[in-house]
Parts: sequence; C-alpha cells; structure tokens
Amino acid sequence: MRAAGQLIDKRDFDGAIAAYDKLIHTYPNYARLWALRSMSYMGKRDIDHASKDLESADKLDPHEGMTFRARGLIADHKEDYRGAADAFSQSLTVFANNPSTFCAGARIPVSS
Repeated sequence: MRAAGQLIDKRDFDGAIAAYDKLIHTYPNYARLWALRSMSYMGKRDIDHASKDLESADKLDPHEGMTFRARGLIADHKEDYRGAADAFSQSLTVFANNPSTFCAGARIPVSS
C-alpha cells in the first residue's frame, strides 16, 4: 500500500490504480483498498469508477475510515457540499490526529 500511496503523492494516479488493482486482486475483501483506489480515481476526476469502488468499500465495511474521505471527495466534486462536509466530519472521528483530514474538508463552502 505504501508504494501506491507514494504514486498518489507524485500524482501518478494511473500507477496508483494499477498498484491497487494488484492489491485488490490479492485482498478483495479489504475495504480500505477499494476506498483508496476510489480516491485514486478521484485524482483523475473519474467519478464513475470512483463511485463504483466506493460502493464496493461500503459493502465490505461501511465504517472504514477511508470510505468517509472518498465519499467526501466525490460529494465535493458533485458540488454536494453538505454531503462532503458530513463525510469529512465523519472522517475526523476516525482520523482525528491526521492533518490531511482537516485539509481535505477545509475548502468545502457550506451554507445553511
């Protein structure tokens, strides 16, 4: 997983997706992998694939922390800012000490 994460850091989303493909083939019931690949697809703005992977992650473990982050990214892209804020808020309960969680939700403009 570390290698795929490094590819994301380099913005090599295709490479990260290929790495997650291999991991998912080996560990198909690991929800976090599906959620991470979903976020890799979001890096490419491929909402259809990102949404399908998020559905798979949710079916395996709806409480996996990365699913909240992936859900927030997808909602943000769809301009569902309330949904994005809710997802990132849920992510904070899982990743309270991870500064990237705060950054991910920081730009979401939520109005009443």
